[in-house]
Amino acid sequence: MTPDKNLSVRQLRRKDHTAWLPLWQANNDNQLPRQQADGTWKKITTKSDPLFGLGLWLDGALIGILHYSLHAVTARTTDVCFMQDIFIAPEQRRQGFAKIFLGELFVLAKAKDWAWVYWFALESDQAAQTLYKKIGVKMEMSVHMLIPSISMI
Repeated sequence: MTPDKNLSVRQLRRKDHTAWLPLWQANNDNQLPRQQADGTWKKITTKSDPLFGLGLWLDGALIGILHYSLHAVTARTTDVCFMQDIFIAPEQRRQGFAKIFLGELFVLAKAKDWAWVYWFALESDQAAQTLYKKIGVKMEMSVHMLIPSISMI
């Protein structure tokens, strides 16, 4: 990344919807319906909802999105942050923008006194794994889900 570029990170605002939507759709491989996008956007831009969005702006254009939610855990007295999505426009990848984005989330976590930030990452996403191994602590756990529409107990 060259130092002459105008880069900023800020919370997403209602006026950002048009710029956000193509990135959100690309992040989801255009597999989710518009109704889901609308519901997600409403949650991100409603102050009473614990879902939040950050935007990464380069020279006035939105090139990245990061969504996170906050929740309580029994092991800490302060909230923890679940980073749900981090997506950089394909033409802007491998320039250090994801690391900058995560750095801003870390600054926010420290300022808000969150106990920790965690996320899931596909083992097959080598670029993400390389970055995450440099900045995070890999937990030796497996992830299991009960999905009401398909799970059986």
